[in-house]
Amino acid sequence: HGRIVVTVEALAGERVAEQVEHLAHHALRGEMWDKAVVYCRLAGAKAAEHSANREAVTCCEQALLALQHLPARRDTHEQAIDVRLDLRTALFALGEFVRMRDILREAETLAETLDDPGRLGWVSVAMSHSCWLMGDQERAIASSRRGLSIAEVLSDSGLRIMATFNLGRAY
Repeated sequence: HGRIVVTVEALAGERVAEQVEHLAHHALRGEMWDKAVVYCRLAGAKAAEHSANREAVTCCEQALLALQHLPARRDTHEQAIDVRLDLRTALFALGEFVRMRDILREAETLAETLDDPGRLGWVSVAMSHSCWLMGDQERAIASSRRGLSIAEVLSDSGLRIMATFNLGRAY
């Protein structure tokens, strides 16, 4: 499987994006964990673009599985947060709100542990949306406020807009 990944990468060149599903499969089977994370995320994004949300969930789950095989470093933890945010999008489209909330709690814990305010801000905004969907207005408001306060510190206008929108919706 590992040789297939190397061969497809070499032959595909700039068109490697057309082969991400195959590359993800073979990278996983070949235990090429770092490449598996990348290709699974790309395959998940491609599936989500085509509204193949079950497939996107599967790809994100495979990326999380691959991450478990990599050393526990800051960059792998950052990727774990990012994959969970990707997974949240697919779960939302499928109406799996409880699972979405649980995935976001995991991301929140990782972002807090890493002391990564940017990711924590985006996770907070996503969590506020999740809580609003589930009727937990208090937690939605608290998460929106957290995201808004982080946005102010970071001067992140995109984060500020989303946090403000979610805060207004929760109220």
